Amino acid sequence: MRELKFRVWSEDQKTYDYKFPYNSIGDFYVSTHGVVYSDFGNTVAPEVRQKAFVIEQYTGLKDKNGKEIYEGDIVLIAYQGRTPYVVIYREEDCSFVCNNEFIVDYFHLFKGVPQCYEVIGNIHENPELVEEE
Repeated sequence: MRELKFRVWSEDQKTYDYKFPYNSIGDFYVSTHGVVYSDFGNTVAPEVRQKAFVIEQYTGLKDKNGKEIYEGDIVLIAYQGRTPYVVIYREEDCSFVCNNEFIVDYFHLFKGVPQCYEVIGNIHENPELVEEE
């Protein structure tokens, strides 16, 4: 069974290292219903604006350098040259795939072939990596 982990992107602060205005870096908690909660010191309280955060799930795989692969990561696939792909979750078949909106194709992430993938960024911090040239 794969490890269930998430990371949370703050749209307001443009970072995964969200900082509550009155304390240090806070931890995030995600409910089974997808509600983001934040640690405000001694209390766990729901965030007021849920749409200000993007929840990204860990795929259970690591790339060739040992880096965890999450939804929203931009990866290179060894046998596809230098074409960047974005990792997304497909509800149709409940799988993580590498997608490129400019190429009508996608590749399923398979366990056991981490040497084929290399995380080069993510869609929030490096959108220029997947923009059409």
